[in-house]
Amino acid sequence: MAYKLPPTAMKKTNIFFLFLLFSTMSYGQYITVEELNKTIEKDIKSKSSDYNSMANAIMKELPLDNNGGLTYVSIVETPEKTKDQLYIILNAWFLQNFDGKGILINDKEMGCLMAKEKFRKVSANGALTSSNTNYEVDIEPSIRTDIKKGKIRITCNVPCYELRDITSKVWGRQAFKKDKSRSLAFSESYPYNSKGFEKKMMSKALVFTHYYTALVVADMERAVKNGVIGNEADDDW
Repeated sequence: MAYKLPPTAMKKTNIFFLFLLFSTMSYGQYITVEELNKTIEKDIKSKSSDYNSMANAIMKELPLDNNGGLTYVSIVETPEKTKDQLYIILNAWFLQNFDGKGILINDKEMGCLMAKEKFRKVSANGALTSSNTNYEVDIEPSIRTDIKKGKIRITCNVPCYELRDITSKVWGRQAFKKDKSRSLAFSESYPYNSKGFEKKMMSKALVFTHYYTALVVADMERAVKNGVIGNEADDDW
């Protein structure tokens, strides 16, 4: 099951767009994990909320897909644009934001583009726990667009978290393996698993994933409606 984002008219009533309006922020090569986390923390503070509360609100609206991951789907209507026009815009968007790296599919005839990018340390527990373990959480989202005349479908998928044990890097203990990592399913993690460990760390990871997807969708929607640069529709040249 995929989470289908509502049409524009409904965005204000949907939790996906309750948290952050990306009016001054664009997705791209220069958006770092640190910058996005600062924006998230600022938004949380402005709403007098916290990561656990926001993560639980996301969980209530966002069911896991059939593979146990998180999948967001958004349909963007652009009736004035042809399939070729939309492909040109989206091809430019992918090349600009991924610099040719991480692009897995680029098929003009099928009208499909897809890329994948890894984000390291979207969350961390910040200090040793009672189990004497220090963790960092990574995610590797895939972004896919399917193009038809007058509309595109944006699909963002995050299959799982990657949990890294960095205890030895922090404390220099040779007994631990550096960057020892494993996949961590959403179903194992708080809040989807109420008994999941490191609740604050995993709540923050889910909130980051959610905001990241909102940023991608908002920026891609701007691109297909206004152009990647913003003045492509100006024929007076």
